[in-house]
Amino acid sequence: MQRAQDSKWFGFAVVLLTFLVSAKNADAIIFDRPIAGRITEICGGRFCRVSILPTDKNKQRIPAVNFPITRDFRGSTTVTITPIVQVGQENGEVVSVPVIDIDQDLTITSPSGEVSILSIESMLLDPDTGSYVLNNIFGTIARRMGIGTTISIPDVFADTNEDGILGSNDILYSVVDLEKYLNMPPSFSMGDKLDIFGGVSPQFPGMMFSVSPITFNSATGFSITPYTGDSIILGIHEIAPIPEPGSLALLVGVLAVFAGLWRRSCRSALM
Repeated sequence: MQRAQDSKWFGFAVVLLTFLVSAKNADAIIFDRPIAGRITEICGGRFCRVSILPTDKNKQRIPAVNFPITRDFRGSTTVTITPIVQVGQENGEVVSVPVIDIDQDLTITSPSGEVSILSIESMLLDPDTGSYVLNNIFGTIARRMGIGTTISIPDVFADTNEDGILGSNDILYSVVDLEKYLNMPPSFSMGDKLDIFGGVSPQFPGMMFSVSPITFNSATGFSITPYTGDSIILGIHEIAPIPEPGSLALLVGVLAVFAGLWRRSCRSALM
């Protein structure tokens, strides 16, 4: 009898958890995404300046977040993007806003002034519309690699004005599509050199390199002005999804309900 009741409550727990997750993820393209993350910019022993801007699905700054943030540093600096909430315009409810894009500008302020502008994206093809869409980047990493997993992305610099030296007039734009990049995250080190031809490098699948700002179009995806030539990694961008407090609270609440039901079941079995 007790075993049957235990099985009953276990089945109920599975059904309830499935319902809660499904309801929470009704609007997600794939399934739920955590919307908090941590970013660490590593610049070695150089003096650097980094500017970080997370945006929403419309490539607009998320109003509730105190960004863009700019820091001058040497070595490394870490920025935590906490769970982002804002008040919904239609019903006044507090809603979560996923981070769809992170634009990050890294300048080697001393001694030369060269610039690497990196966009971190996650692009999916919507099977219903045939259009490309940008997805939550922290959630993509969590789904593919697990919450807490740190992914390293290179900050690549190049002599884009072809004057033979790296300097303040050299700006290289790059974009990383996490859906491709995470298939086999590459290993690399500070100071590594890479060959880029036609805007891509076989060493870094999922990345594209451009001499002008990179744009996104739902019909074609990313558009670049391809860079071809030598380049060097002078920065490392580490990004990791972290647990969302709201999700933890939901799980704790569900477990508390199950614990109460379990205790009631045990008391009934003893009577």
